[in-house]
Amino acid sequence: MGYTHYYNGNDQEGYEAALPTIRKILKKYDNILRFEYDEETKKPTANKKMIRFNGIGDDGHETFVFETGKDFDFCKTARKPYDLPVCEILLVLKHFMSDLDLSSDGFGGYLNEKKINGYWSEAIENVKEYGIYFKVVVTKERDPYCDFDIVPMNETKESAKIIKLPCFGIVVRIEDGAGSITDDAHETIIYDEDDPKWDCFEDQTTKENFNNMLDGITSMILAHAVAGIDIETPAYIEGIETAIGACDQYA
Repeated sequence: MGYTHYYNGNDQEGYEAALPTIRKILKKYDNILRFEYDEETKKPTANKKMIRFNGIGDDGHETFVFETGKDFDFCKTARKPYDLPVCEILLVLKHFMSDLDLSSDGFGGYLNEKKINGYWSEAIENVKEYGIYFKVVVTKERDPYCDFDIVPMNETKESAKIIKLPCFGIVVRIEDGAGSITDDAHETIIYDEDDPKWDCFEDQTTKENFNNMLDGITSMILAHAVAGIDIETPAYIEGIETAIGACDQYA
């Protein structure tokens, strides 16, 4: 049948509570998603009746559709790039909907790798940004092949701290005395000369210099946050904006 996810649920209240987060995910992947694979301009939809989207062109496969009240539904993604937002959205739905039944061909993997297949591991990591936490558990061994399942981790959700700053998309996550930081200010560098968006050598160097300086700034922000310094004060945020703005002048 091909790589497939299986799902159903009737909790309309939970479904509607999940929609704001789901719309954030669709916006994040706007560059790889459309309503249908062969529609260049029509955007994905997520409303009170359904969620619907696909990849674009050859990166699309079977359209993902979720509607409450259906006895059974499934989507074959062929592990194409749009499978990642599919997995993230299914995790969000499982978090908010009390009765969501979810299974996947991706819940099979090799015990020595200690991870599930496809994009599930990456999706579990990504939804932490929204305060949603799952862990992978082994449900049945078949030496060396085993089945996995995903279960909520409410205790981790309570202990983790997420700080979203109002500049450069900076998000800091602190847990157990350690942390991580992401942003949307880093430049994407295209090294492939066959790519129509290829950056010439001069542009590559400029972007690399900018990213290196930005790495230093974000590392400092993370260190301050882990140390307990309040990085959300107006003065601190103004300092971030000034420092990152200066990087353009010296890159």
